[in-house]
Amino acid sequence: MLRISTAAYQIPDYDGPRENARAILHRRLQRGDDPAKVAGLILRIVRAPARKLRYRAGHDGRWILHLKTLIPQRTFDRLLRRSLHLPQGSGVLSICPMMG
Repeated sequence: MLRISTAAYQIPDYDGPRENARAILHRRLQRGDDPAKVAGLILRIVRAPARKLRYRAGHDGRWILHLKTLIPQRTFDRLLRRSLHLPQGSGVLSICPMMG
């Protein structure tokens, strides 16, 4: 599993979602692109005389920018929450035990 730093105090209500997020991140890192490809993209960006605001990198980067322009923001957010195995709701407050 990933070695990450953690806060000195963690709110127990978030233990489940926190572990879920770690597991998802670990799986996505395992299937991610070769770091050399991303490094090559960064090198091209640094050397470019004029830079764009956004660059696509990785498997998901190829379709996310296009998808965001084709579907409503609310639908995109719902799909993102589903891909991260977060509860479906109207926003951040719906996944925050202390707020909702």
